Amino acid sequence: SENKRLLEQIIQSDIISFAYPNGQPQQDYDARCIEVLQRVGYKYAVTTSAGTIANTDDPFQLPRLNLWRRDYWGVRLQLLRYYRTTGRTL
Repeated sequence: SENKRLLEQIIQSDIISFAYPNGQPQQDYDARCIEVLQRVGYKYAVTTSAGTIANTDDPFQLPRLNLWRRDYWGVRLQLLRYYRTTGRTL
């Protein structure tokens, strides 16, 4: 909470999001971490679990899709692989 307060002071704006370091559920964070984030005023947090966000997702355990390829066909290939493994579209 102290880091959040200091950063908000420096940038003169509220910080509402958090990214878990490493970010694997039950390995890098747990319910206690989520409670702390809620208590200090974060509105949502992202994990490193691959995925896209659905309306039913827990706002403190949002997946993200890491598109690391920079070329057109590489990104398309990543999206296709994601769709084939999850059935979810962007």
